[in-house]
Amino acid sequence: MMKCFTTVLLLLSVIVARAQAIDEEEGDMPRLRTYDSTYSLASLVTRDLSRSQERKYRYTDPVSLVGQQITFLQRNRGFKGGEFTKEDTVFFSFRSRSVPVGALLTSEMKSFLRHPSSHLYVADVTNKLPKYELAEKTGEQTSIYKPTLYWNRATNVLFPGTDYSDLENKTFTITGAKLNAKAAVPFYEFELKDDAGETITWKVKVTDLRSYDVAISGQLAKLRETWLNKNFYMYRKGYFYVKPGYTNILDGKRYEYADDKKWHCTAVKFLMNEHFRFAALYIVLEDDEGTTLAVTPEYDRFAGDLPAEHLYTEEEYLKLKAGKK
Repeated sequence: MMKCFTTVLLLLSVIVARAQAIDEEEGDMPRLRTYDSTYSLASLVTRDLSRSQERKYRYTDPVSLVGQQITFLQRNRGFKGGEFTKEDTVFFSFRSRSVPVGALLTSEMKSFLRHPSSHLYVADVTNKLPKYELAEKTGEQTSIYKPTLYWNRATNVLFPGTDYSDLENKTFTITGAKLNAKAAVPFYEFELKDDAGETITWKVKVTDLRSYDVAISGQLAKLRETWLNKNFYMYRKGYFYVKPGYTNILDGKRYEYADDKKWHCTAVKFLMNEHFRFAALYIVLEDDEGTTLAVTPEYDRFAGDLPAEHLYTEEEYLKLKAGKK
């Protein structure tokens, strides 16, 4: 009897934890998948093909993300797609402890270097402080994480934001996570800790997840476990759907597929691709002649990289070859 009672209590505690972590849709709990380290933070939400209703999605269980570490990736200074936009460089969704706005103001405010979009100008210490209003309605305090003041010259308003330089190459630990799936635009709310132990709240809409280039520790560890120091064979199952070649970003050259060729994985690391604004995760392979090749685990059809889906372990490769006869 006592054993049954204990079991019931454990089940109730799990239910309560889920209820605290998820704001359920009225009459319709969202389908959740436990994070298994096989995908990036940008793919936390996928379309749920098992449901017939419009705009139904399958969400990653926020509880399963607690303990993961995330790193905001380095900007690609060789990006060929144009200047960085405001969304790439200034953020307003990171909140921490409140600090006095007055501490951000000096007798000589930063001069106003034009930001690429939205009339934004960034501070630099030379000019006198202009007349201003503060955009935040919090009086003399702001809760923006590591705030920098920006000036909208069109409206003459100063407002604090987190500059990407205070996130770039920095690692944060997820210490708490919630999902609000019934909001007009569903969002995750993460509790993060930086390397100094400061607690940050990051509220991110599911529609904005792909706007952030963030590495997650679980995926990186999983890729290294799966690929590093192992042999793989290039092979295409469906020729009709495969492009005739690929670009190797390590030398910038275009190559044809070489089915049945053996490669050895020497590294899983972040590299710069001129098509991407930020560093991207790649699998580095080497053949017997010493040629190195970068393979992407998350294929981008516009970049022309070789996707990992065309490489197989020896066991998988031999099965595919046998099945094709």
